[in-house]
Amino acid sequence: MYQVRHPVVLFAAAILTVIGIGVGVLAASASQRFYGPSWGRFTVAFPGHLYSSEVSWKVHLASGSSREVSVLYYSSQPHFSWYSYSPGSDISAAYDQFSVSVRQGLPMRSVTADDRRAFFASGARGQDQDANGYSVVTIGPQCSDGDCTGVEVVGRGRVVWDLQAFWTGPPSKVEGFLGSFQPEGR
Repeated sequence: MYQVRHPVVLFAAAILTVIGIGVGVLAASASQRFYGPSWGRFTVAFPGHLYSSEVSWKVHLASGSSREVSVLYYSSQPHFSWYSYSPGSDISAAYDQFSVSVRQGLPMRSVTADDRRAFFASGARGQDQDANGYSVVTIGPQCSDGDCTGVEVVGRGRVVWDLQAFWTGPPSKVEGFLGSFQPEGR
């Protein structure tokens, strides 16, 4: 008969092996989902189903030339450009939506200015910061009559992510969505 000299050591090794396998399985099954093209990948906590589309248009440059620009949209609603909003109008008419667009080659300040004009009254405050090499401009959330809007524009190099959140309810949902965003730019 074979006698085990150190049963505690074998037991501890077996327990550590089982824990290691469990951690590996959990890490593989609970990893974050990445979205976006290879040059502008990101993670964000989209609620529910996700819709994606690509829109292209021609941009006329100050030099007189023009170029084709493609924007990839990821949204919690089936249509991204389904509403027209101006400050003072009823955001809830647009219904709740969380979206991220990924652009390459457009200046970040242009995207920020467009969002500011389209979604906020003139007094909307913004916060500019530099976070680990990314430029981040956050506007809002701004709430009126129970409808909250928040925008975050993140840029690094030639990649710009434009997060937009519209929510009928407390600003914490908008803040949570914007706060969950993690870029993986090249």
